[in-house]
Amino acid sequence: MTEGAIRIVHQTSHLFPRPVEVGEIEVCLEPLGASFHQVVVTPIAAEESRWHDAFGNPRKRLLVRGPFERLEVTAVSTVPRRPDGAWRERFASLVSRDGLVAPSPRVPHLVATRDFAREVLVGATLRERLVSFVEALARSATFDTAATDVDTPLERFVATRRGVCQDFAHFTLACLRSQGIPAAYLGGYHARLTQAGRSHAWVAAHDAAQDAWIALDPTLGTLDADDHVVVAVGRDYDDVPPLSGVLAYEGTCRTVSRVRVEATT
Repeated sequence: MTEGAIRIVHQTSHLFPRPVEVGEIEVCLEPLGASFHQVVVTPIAAEESRWHDAFGNPRKRLLVRGPFERLEVTAVSTVPRRPDGAWRERFASLVSRDGLVAPSPRVPHLVATRDFAREVLVGATLRERLVSFVEALARSATFDTAATDVDTPLERFVATRRGVCQDFAHFTLACLRSQGIPAAYLGGYHARLTQAGRSHAWVAAHDAAQDAWIALDPTLGTLDADDHVVVAVGRDYDDVPPLSGVLAYEGTCRTVSRVRVEATT
């Protein structure tokens, strides 16, 4: 094991009320800088391919044949306890700054986010403006796992100011982009040890004066979120879902997902 490392186990189970005949799954679960990464799928995949998307995120495509009523994906990764911030290089080389100012599928330009940004993004430098922003957001919004789900539109969070990390990140992106600040969505994990955690989302903003990226966690109300473990970067959640794909199945399923972060020995 890598000295000073942590092990991340991300397990997701999909339970179906009747058999599924075939499924094609895309997996985006490999942390940046991982010294070990393995994905185990049950049932065992009949075919597997690997590639990097337009943002440089490593992905796997798995073809699973049935019939099956339970689909389980477990990713096990070992990463440094203090990530090295390599995501900044990925942004510099692969992502157009203009594309990170424009609206994206889950982050439209809204009057409400523009007005909030104009009011609270104050300071002489971008860092000072971001500090002011996260402090104002902490005063006006509440973390609430029951308020939204993965498909809740940004407008709902704008109206209620209640949601989860994905909502906080999308709101922050909308605010920053409305002021011409290039900003991107980061998906991954917090490096703290936990037995029943979840994946996490936060934001990176580009400081034109310094030609540098500043990571901020609007959910926790902090800057310099460099102890977070980055899995994928993109414009919004649609670019970085941990699991996606197509199943030969009509109806609903029950999904259970859990993240465990452990110290290595």
